[in-house]
Amino acid sequence: RVVSTEEEISSAQLMHSCTRNGGELKFINEDIARALHTLPENLYEPFMRYFEGYKYHEIAEEFNMPIGTVKTRIHYARIHLKKFLKVYEELKCKIA
Repeated sequence: RVVSTEEEISSAQLMHSCTRNGGELKFINEDIARALHTLPENLYEPFMRYFEGYKYHEIAEEFNMPIGTVKTRIHYARIHLKKFLKVYEELKCKIA
């Protein structure tokens, strides 16, 4: 499944947030898109497949790599994204 940048950055799976105005959401989405595109390709591709709903074993088959490698790359992608988007940690709110 191919996902547009708009679709990938607006998903609630990446950024849970309080209700925000349109301008603020635009900046958040731009930051998420920038963060995603700073990932090295070897982390970006498995992470995006996982984000799209693929299972670890499906990603491993697609890229011809062990499942452990897929899990590790997704883990490192998450760490990278958390660091890049750290500023939003302070803005977290509970989702009802």
